[in-house]
Amino acid sequence: MKINQIKVILKKEFKETLRDKRTLFITIILPIILYPVLIIGISQLSIFQVQKIQEKTFKIDIEGEEFAPGLVEQIEDDSQFVIVDAEDPVGSIKAEKIHLNLVIPEGFEDSIANEKQVSVKVYYDGAVEESEAAQNRLSGIIREYRVQLVEEWVSGKGLNAEFVRPIDTDWENIATPKKMGAYFFGGILAFFVIVMVITGAYYPSIDMFAGEKERGTLETLLVSPAGRLEIVVGKYLTVFILAMITAVLNLASMGITLTHGMFLMEKAADIKFSIDITSLLSIFVILVPLAALFSAIFISLSAFAKSYKEAQSYLTPLFIISELPAMIVLLPGMQLTNAVAFIPVVNVALLFKEMLMGKFIAAHVIFVFLSMSIYAALALKWASKLLRKEDVLVGDKLESPFKYLFRKRTIIIADYPNMGDSIFLFIFCLLLLWFIGQPLQLNNIITGLIITELALVFLPSLILCKKYGITPSKLGLSLPSLRNFLLIIPLAVAGFVVGSQTQVFSSWIFPPPTDYIGRFTEMLGDLGDIGLWNGLLVISILPGICEEFLFRGYIQTGLVKKWGKVWGVLVASLLFAVFHLDPYRFLGVFILGIILGIIFVSTGSLLLSMLAHVLINGTSFCLSYFGTLEQLEQILEDKILFVALFLLSITLVYILLRLIKGNSVNWIKSSR
Repeated sequence: MKINQIKVILKKEFKETLRDKRTLFITIILPIILYPVLIIGISQLSIFQVQKIQEKTFKIDIEGEEFAPGLVEQIEDDSQFVIVDAEDPVGSIKAEKIHLNLVIPEGFEDSIANEKQVSVKVYYDGAVEESEAAQNRLSGIIREYRVQLVEEWVSGKGLNAEFVRPIDTDWENIATPKKMGAYFFGGILAFFVIVMVITGAYYPSIDMFAGEKERGTLETLLVSPAGRLEIVVGKYLTVFILAMITAVLNLASMGITLTHGMFLMEKAADIKFSIDITSLLSIFVILVPLAALFSAIFISLSAFAKSYKEAQSYLTPLFIISELPAMIVLLPGMQLTNAVAFIPVVNVALLFKEMLMGKFIAAHVIFVFLSMSIYAALALKWASKLLRKEDVLVGDKLESPFKYLFRKRTIIIADYPNMGDSIFLFIFCLLLLWFIGQPLQLNNIITGLIITELALVFLPSLILCKKYGITPSKLGLSLPSLRNFLLIIPLAVAGFVVGSQTQVFSSWIFPPPTDYIGRFTEMLGDLGDIGLWNGLLVISILPGICEEFLFRGYIQTGLVKKWGKVWGVLVASLLFAVFHLDPYRFLGVFILGIILGIIFVSTGSLLLSMLAHVLINGTSFCLSYFGTLEQLEQILEDKILFVALFLLSITLVYILLRLIKGNSVNWIKSSR
């Protein structure tokens, strides 16, 4: 890829884009003038309307006013009410000639005198703002009159009037004016920033390919000295930069408007708005993968269109659909969690709102940035691959992007899993575990584990093997020698001791919290309740087969083929430990992953690593089931004995692996 050619393409595209008045208006002019006019204008109009309603006179018709002279007198004393006489009160309300109709029943005063409850009827039109405002004001008058009557009853019995008000509430809002401003405007600001990122990528991406096709200049560009990759990268960077400029200008315009231009709103309510520098920088960082994601998607789809109008028909539905997840920030009660941090667009919207309210949680920022970066990288890789195809760029009979993307293609038969597929499969299975497996296990640990292992771990890797024609023998699913089979049994026991002692060592350095120990003990109790054999099936056999097929069979094979045995085993073991989503067992699982990975690369038999995994998990479950695991942990608290057992186990593992390697099969040659 030639950087100089990319610079030339980038410069050319920027010049052409800035000549387009429509794009220039959407990108630069609109953000500068829209928000000050919109926010300050609406704020001033709202205050004007509130003041107008407060100064307005409400017309009320009262039927039976002679039955409640005290209540009628209070209504007359209110400056906003005028009592009128309407022949058809309900019809007059519908015609908006009057605002309320109060019906006082006969015997109202007698019921009050006898300390009995009596009800009045009020007719109003809730669809008319003035009628509803009058109803709210009359409700306050009636409420005060009711309290006055009760106090008179109490006083008549010789009691203190405060008898009916034993508790007085003094409400004090501890939220600062800045926090209240963020509460009112943070969600709106987050929504508009995301929408403008999408808008900033929308218009330039249409012109990048569809516009050039319509003008007849794309063919000229394709025959220039610049290669296809340089052209694609140059155009993509133009869309990306314009999307970022649009987002930054919108953020700056809204921030300045809300921070310095809300004098009228501050008078009406005790609220202020400002963005601190940390939140501002964090928002800018998160905008980068967001803009990269939509730039890649929009520019890819626009390449299918032969005209500007056709490109709009492709991108507009996606534009509208992309805005819907951002709207979730406007819903009450929506909060960013670790799980939601992996949902694209939704995570960005909620994170922006969280930071604008003064909540800066580093874990949320990291999770959102990493997840969005992954999505953006996948979209960019897909766009780069798609836009270098001849039929996409200059095809005369090009079908719609949706038919093109989902049409049946010839599958290339692979010799072994490659690294890209291995990493993709790990991310896909991890997301399935996070969003589906974990909730299922929290609801029912037994059913959740079975579904997780079979449907979320084993099935995806099996589907990829079927798709790419990877046969079982290519994953090492061949029968091992009897010698290696017998050596695996003591190796698995030694591996269990190494893993358990590593876990003890890890707990010394990072002691787990009490609630974690409680949940883990409760989970072991639930597993023990299903019986020994069912427990071995769920804890030992299913994970041994399914997880080994995924991590050693597919993922490690692809990594070893690309990076060699050492790094392939280490990275696969690291992913294996991450997949368990338990930081307090991370080190122990990582060590076990290395042992299982070495068994696989040494023997070439996935069945042996499956057997070792089954034996290690089975040993742990049996010790826990029979109550021996706690005794073993107490023994290992002796530091000297711990070191001795650890060294002995490591030595035994090394010797057994050397014996196995002497009888191994070189089932795969790495690229190194």
